[in-house]
Amino acid sequence: MEETPASRYLLHIINFVTLLAGMAATAMGIYALSVGRTVAGSLAPVGSPILAILLGLAIAVTSLLGMWAGAVHSRPALRTYFVVLVGLLIVQMVTATLVLARQADLDLAVNDAWETAYEHDYPKLERIERAYACCGFAGVHDRAVPRDCVDNDRFGFVVSCRDRLVEPMRGTMRAVGWAGVAVAGLLGLALILTLGVYGEVIMGGSGGDYGGRDV
Repeated sequence: MEETPASRYLLHIINFVTLLAGMAATAMGIYALSVGRTVAGSLAPVGSPILAILLGLAIAVTSLLGMWAGAVHSRPALRTYFVVLVGLLIVQMVTATLVLARQADLDLAVNDAWETAYEHDYPKLERIERAYACCGFAGVHDRAVPRDCVDNDRFGFVVSCRDRLVEPMRGTMRAVGWAGVAVAGLLGLALILTLGVYGEVIMGGSGGDYGGRDV
């Protein structure tokens, strides 16, 4: 009985881990959609939750494709997985890099979102101030709702909302960005292992489900 190469086991393990990561990203995107409709979610410029859901699903589907390709041990399946994996790796790296890079612009982006809400949606800012026990943006009198927020009996908070909002958002972006880099690293390792498994198929003269024919 022919012994299964360790590279195939490793490829299965990595695909299982990335499958879990893809499912987690999808769940986070769905959660972000629900949060975005409440409190301060719409002020957070961390990217579209829809994009997180689509990317998570892409990672999950690619991982399942990798498990299947490693199991059937066929050249066409491995080639297909390799091409899809290259495309996904590029998208993942670009996305993670953009999320990490946008941390520097976070303060300005949230300020712009606050300004837009101040001009068009007072109730949203009231909800944010109540939820985060804060008044105004850069200071307690900066575009506060109501204007006497810090002295108003219904509010009376003495901390600016920027202090309450920006740093937690920055921490979230940092975590998402580095998690994306970690997943990209796993995809890169899967790419290398796929080349190794493909080489084993060629050297072994096996075409998997295709009876040795390179199609």
